[in-house]
Amino acid sequence: MYPKDFSYGGKKYDIQVNHGDKNGMIISTVSLYRDGFMNIVTIGVTPLENMGETDEGIMSETIKKLFDFTGYMISSINLF
Repeated sequence: MYPKDFSYGGKKYDIQVNHGDKNGMIISTVSLYRDGFMNIVTIGVTPLENMGETDEGIMSETIKKLFDFTGYMISSINLF
């Protein structure tokens, strides 16, 4: 879909957001470099798990969950 700059903990991360053609999942991928290792985090969220009045509401909730999970994984890798 598009690349998105995401700021977390004072650092900027380049997150790629894609849409699964067959399953409809919204997928994010971000690369993190820590302690000499490159970590690639991939997260997928399906709109079918979200409730909403309209398609826009469902997609908005899906994107919100995607970035919540992405932020959680970024913080987990950076803390441990």
